[in-house]
Amino acid sequence: MGAAVLASGLAVIAAPSASAGGDKCLGEARCSGPSCSVVASSKQEPERSPKSSRDERSGAPGTAAAVPGTVCDGALGGTGRCWTTLRQPGGGDAPQVDFSALAEEARAQLVLPRPAVGGAPPLGGEGYQVVQFPTWLWIDRDQWEPRTARAEVGGGSVEVTASPDEVVWDMGDGNTVRCSGPGTAFRQGVHEPGSRSPDCGHVYTSSSKNRSGRDRVEARMVWQVEWSATDGQGGAMEPMETSAGRTVEVVEVHSLVTEG
Repeated sequence: MGAAVLASGLAVIAAPSASAGGDKCLGEARCSGPSCSVVASSKQEPERSPKSSRDERSGAPGTAAAVPGTVCDGALGGTGRCWTTLRQPGGGDAPQVDFSALAEEARAQLVLPRPAVGGAPPLGGEGYQVVQFPTWLWIDRDQWEPRTARAEVGGGSVEVTASPDEVVWDMGDGNTVRCSGPGTAFRQGVHEPGSRSPDCGHVYTSSSKNRSGRDRVEARMVWQVEWSATDGQGGAMEPMETSAGRTVEVVEVHSLVTEG
């Protein structure tokens, strides 16, 4: 019996179930914050339970590996029932584990934050970006931390880690800025107004009037994902992305010089 996390912070209590092969599985899953775990174990019994609709579609119980094909019913009062079919071939003590499938299950439990974007001059709101005036770009530095998820069955476990790699900024004027870190937040009294960001910034060369009137700044945070299993297997998985944006207006400011 395995379990799946329905939402961050929601404890999902697994209910007893049996696969089509007669393997009864018991377990539970809990999720708190960015780290989630799925725990399952199996106990060989001759009984058989009706298939769920998902079992019938996927045919997962018919395989000979411990693949965490989670099935859940609706949550009620913050608690839902979930189970994972776990086939134990040959009546041995330890199930055969498909660790790559288990890694995909753990990857699906990762909760990655949308980037909390910042800028100077401020992005969005009542602020303006100014032509030829440096714009500083950053995201909340506290978000630049790895996130992990763990899945476990009786025959072993897998840990999946997503690590921030870069932030790709689409500035809305046809230019893209790639930053290998969260960027430096501008601080009054620390940084000189009009100076360029040391690691993540942009300079607009024309006003929004030359485009649509306003520009959409989009920040895409790219996460590199890797997995490792207790049997030594592991490797890279497909990167993941989270994004957030702001609408800005870029204006031209003309200086008037007078004598006397």
